[in-house]
Amino acid sequence: MFFPQKKLSDFATNGSKTTPLFLKEKGSARGKENFFSREKKFPSLPAYSFTLIELLVVIAIIAILAAMLMPALQQARERSRTTDCSSKLNSLSKANLMYASDNGDFVAPAWGDFTKKRNYWGDGNPGKGLLTPYIGINQPDVNIGDSNSVGFSRFACLSFPHDPAKTRSGYGYNSLISADTTSWDKRKITRYKRPTLSMFFCDMDSVNGANVTYDNAADNQPLYRHNNFANFGFADGHSKAFTLQDIPHKARGDSKTKAFQNIFWDPTTAKYLDWKKRT
Repeated sequence: MFFPQKKLSDFATNGSKTTPLFLKEKGSARGKENFFSREKKFPSLPAYSFTLIELLVVIAIIAILAAMLMPALQQARERSRTTDCSSKLNSLSKANLMYASDNGDFVAPAWGDFTKKRNYWGDGNPGKGLLTPYIGINQPDVNIGDSNSVGFSRFACLSFPHDPAKTRSGYGYNSLISADTTSWDKRKITRYKRPTLSMFFCDMDSVNGANVTYDNAADNQPLYRHNNFANFGFADGHSKAFTLQDIPHKARGDSKTKAFQNIFWDPTTAKYLDWKKRT
């Protein structure tokens, strides 16, 4: 086999070592390119910056998009709050049924002791509140659903504003049931005609206590704070949202007597089962 001979001039001598010229570095030892590593140089691009008008146009476009999206975001937030509120009323209604199961089929009264007004149904302190053991409240808290100078109930509706200036009740208990201290018929669940049609709890905003009524007494009435809907918890443990026109109430135009006798408020009656119809 023939190998071409290399001339001495084809090698560079560095001390005792010889290096082929095509591998010899050009320049200093730190420097630079050789045959296998060469820096690629590109022409620099011209610098560019936005003009003031272009920046203003971009800001205006962002503002328009934000204005378009804001109502949709607010509606989505309110739907989320409505769902959370409905879940809480659902839990309250189920808690009332569990209380009845432990107390001879009688749901919670407004007060455990009406004479001295002790053991309020919505008291946020464990051991005092009649329903707190059934909804997982094991630390002292503001009354269920309330807002006051101490704080805001962990079980309150998220659409209910916190007002530290005064005590306000965010959830109301059907007064026809909770205030029944005579016959107790309306508190004994075995006497309920149609539990799916009778209301336990609902949204409200009252400074006069947490019992909701069927007439326009003070501010003890349902409050439609969820885009004109209010959430209601029923005697069978379910919850649902309704408008003012759906609920038998003096504010809707019903007579006080017929609203009083409606199964929506009175679970022991068989009258006015179609309570969405004005009476």
